[in-house]
Amino acid sequence: MEEKKVGLVDKIKNYLKETQAEMRKVAWPNRKYVWTATSIIVIMVFALAGLLMVVDYGLSRAIVMLTRVR
Repeated sequence: MEEKKVGLVDKIKNYLKETQAEMRKVAWPNRKYVWTATSIIVIMVFALAGLLMVVDYGLSRAIVMLTRVR
């Protein structure tokens, strides 16, 4: 029995059909959830950036004080 060779175009068509079928199964979040999650992430990024800024400043001042020649 001979196996049928699948061409590149057929592979692409099959991939697109399977992708479309999987996309129908996805549970997309609503606009309110996305806005809330995005807001929380932005706030956390700024908070962590501020914390790192304070820690960096403190460590750099400590290094300067410890390495000062008397």
